[in-house]
This record gives sequence, C-alpha cells and structure tokens, in this order.
Amino acid sequence: MKILGIDPGLNITGYGVLEIVSGQPKLIEAGIVRGKSRGSLNLRIKEIHDGVADVIEALHPEVMALEKLYSHYDRPTTAILMGHARGVICLAAANAMRASKSPTTPPRKSKKR
Repeated sequence: MKILGIDPGLNITGYGVLEIVSGQPKLIEAGIVRGKSRGSLNLRIKEIHDGVADVIEALHPEVMALEKLYSHYDRPTTAILMGHARGVICLAAANAMRASKSPTTPPRKSKKR
C-alpha cells in the first residue's frame, strides 16, 4: 500500500510517499510543491492543486494522510487562508483516490504576551 502524507502550506506544501513492504514502511519520494505566484491567492491555490495532482498521478498512492490545520487564536485569517490550501489538496485527492484524515502533532504551548 502506498500512502501520501501532506503538510499543507500556501507557499510550500510538503509531501512524502511511503510504501508498506512486508509490514515495513519504505520511503518512495519526499518533496515540496512550491507556489510561484506571490500575489494572487487564486493562482497560488491552483498551483498547489496542480502540484499535488501531479504527485498523485505520478506515484499512485492509495491513501492520503493530510495534516490538520493549527493556527493561533490571535491569527484567525491564517487559518482561513490555510483552509483554501487544504481544500484544493482534498479536491486533488478526491479526483484521484480516497482521502483519510490524520491529526497533526499537538501544538506547543505558546507564551502569553
């Protein structure tokens, strides 16, 4: 079974593909999808979608683990913007494979200001 793991980001989206061979994970590929557009949100999320779709098409994973978003409560706009990236990643996966959710690592306690 091949598993695609994704760490979503608007500028850089990280990914890794593992294959389970004889019960052991084997790294197939790891890399990034980097948005080239700096201004337009529409172009940035299209680049994320297209890049993730290319990875899925090339490596044929069966399952996707997509990290949940975490944003500090002082920065709700960040969570909203990251939701766009996560949404197009889910769309790319839905077009090609079934998707599963994976929890993020628990956030570290931030210092109060």
